[in-house]
Amino acid sequence: MAEEIGKRSRAGFVGRVTELERFRAVLTDRLSRIIWVFGPGGIGKTVLLDLFEAEATACGRSTSAIDLRSADQPRVTLGEVALRHGGAGERPVLLIDSIERAETLEHWLGEEVLSTLAPGSIVVVAGRRPPSARWRTDPMLSVALDLMPLRSLSPDEAGEFLGRRAVDVSLWPEAIRLSGGHPLALALLVQYLAGAGRGELPAGLAGVPDLLGTLLSRIIDEVPGAGYRRALDIIALARVANLSLIRNVVGDAAEEVFGWLENQPFVDRIDDGVCAHDLVRDVLEADLRRDPDRYVATNRAIRSYLLDPERLRRAPDRGIKDFIYLHRTSSLLSDYWDWARFDSAHASPKAAGDEPALAEIVRRHDSPQAADCLAYWLKRRPDSFDVVRASTGEILGVIGLLVFDGPDPADLAADPVIAAVWAHAARARPRRRGDVVGITRFFDDAAAGQAMSPTFNVLSCRHTRHWLLTERLTLDYIVLRDKDAWAPMMSYIDFRPVGVDVVVGGVRHHLFVHDWREVSPAAWLDRMELLETGSPVPQDHSPDPEYVALDRETFESAARAALRDLARPDRLAQNPLTRSRVVHDHCGTGDGAALARTVHAAFGGLPEDPRTERARRAVARTYLHGAVSQEAAAEVLGMAFSTYRRHLAVGVDLVIEQLWNWDVYGPD
Repeated sequence: MAEEIGKRSRAGFVGRVTELERFRAVLTDRLSRIIWVFGPGGIGKTVLLDLFEAEATACGRSTSAIDLRSADQPRVTLGEVALRHGGAGERPVLLIDSIERAETLEHWLGEEVLSTLAPGSIVVVAGRRPPSARWRTDPMLSVALDLMPLRSLSPDEAGEFLGRRAVDVSLWPEAIRLSGGHPLALALLVQYLAGAGRGELPAGLAGVPDLLGTLLSRIIDEVPGAGYRRALDIIALARVANLSLIRNVVGDAAEEVFGWLENQPFVDRIDDGVCAHDLVRDVLEADLRRDPDRYVATNRAIRSYLLDPERLRRAPDRGIKDFIYLHRTSSLLSDYWDWARFDSAHASPKAAGDEPALAEIVRRHDSPQAADCLAYWLKRRPDSFDVVRASTGEILGVIGLLVFDGPDPADLAADPVIAAVWAHAARARPRRRGDVVGITRFFDDAAAGQAMSPTFNVLSCRHTRHWLLTERLTLDYIVLRDKDAWAPMMSYIDFRPVGVDVVVGGVRHHLFVHDWREVSPAAWLDRMELLETGSPVPQDHSPDPEYVALDRETFESAARAALRDLARPDRLAQNPLTRSRVVHDHCGTGDGAALARTVHAAFGGLPEDPRTERARRAVARTYLHGAVSQEAAAEVLGMAFSTYRRHLAVGVDLVIEQLWNWDVYGPD
């Protein structure tokens, strides 16, 4: 029965062509060899060893297979097999599965067992991890050692796997995506489809708890403790986990935990850290999402680490890329971000001679007139452009992100889109001196235009860096051609349609805007966290509670009320200026006492001009010193009431103008 099951298993086996060819070559060689097969649980090590055994038997070689999962006394069993095959000229093939079950014997295996075997023997060892460094550096062992790592099946191989099991071809792409080509995951999905005659796959691994539990138990060994469990949570969500990130989460045990993580068979080294294999990441994340509190806490810990201001200033590109990666499971964003090629392109400055290629990209996807606008800005603001390139240097796209404190008239005449943007910006709340406006004027991928592409991947990173790090950024605009296609993404990142369309060269361009004075970067990041973690997000667009933008008329009315109510803290607390920028800038908070201090500061900041001395005295006596009545104030000041009223009005206007200028332009 076992032989029949083995034949059926081998008949359904796909892939591993290279591994089989390497083993066949070893069989024909008369040298002693040690083949170390390693990879995560469920990747197909045991079935491959069965195939190796069948190949060796067909060649007339004597074989012995030992599965250490079922060996009560591994040392005794291995020793007996080695003695049995120690005869000269036999050249046996010894296959040892699940070496991780007897890791303490690894050194003994190399020292004792292998030395007992006859020359020309082949030993195949399978386990989740590669051999220890001692095996790879020992002069005797390393010369015979042949490392054979196993990874997931390729898409073609995974399709063949599903085809042999009569899975409807229409389901193959989704099955391959869900499984990541992992053989065990593929087999479990086939089993899922066979159950109760199901004709559809689950939306995700979390939707099939039994499947998820099986994968977890097979892929991941026993977790030593809580800190190690948290490290697995981190690699479930983070693009890369390095020692610094792990230390930020687990504290003093970080080096031990990170060392354990590095040695797991389901991780790869990348940059200065590790990342999980795709399927393992999906399995870990699906398991993590079953505990919403743990999921949110892990997400928040990673975000906090990545967006630490000092760390972000030191390495902004990496921090931003890793922050964006936290959104990879968003069903909405999968229509825009090309995750499969997320690291395939990079931004570089414009080089001499790039202009014709960039103009051709814009001409092809936009219009000749838009290409003329591009040429203007390439000359006018060359540093505002990123050229998106492949690793080979090939130009993949162009990004033009302009930042202005105010364009020249020539700029407005040269580009109708910039003219429309600036007209809208001029109607918005006035900016302070030194404030800037951002405009993503150009964005086109050479192949895909303004669609999912490596260029949009780069643009996402460029945008996020711009939004978080550009100083004094107020309004920020994005110019897009397909309003309907981009509306969901714009809503996701809190950019609203302006309602202004601009036609250039017969092509309609649509403007989207975000006002960072209303929803600050900090508030925007809080919104992003809610979206990342699947938490409810308020649908109404409301200003940042830190301050509100009042028009001039409302501002003046509130300022007059504040002067009148300086002696009434209860009324000051209700004044809209408590939520204004000027009060927060002066006091760092927004309550009645802060508003009173700001009004006093505005009065104290008035110039010592003899022409306004009587006006300032009128304001001080009436409001700052709390006169019983205006008549009493006029009497104390020695002014006729009509004269007093005239000077008081001038003084009030001076204080309001000072407050307004501070609110719009800042106290400098």
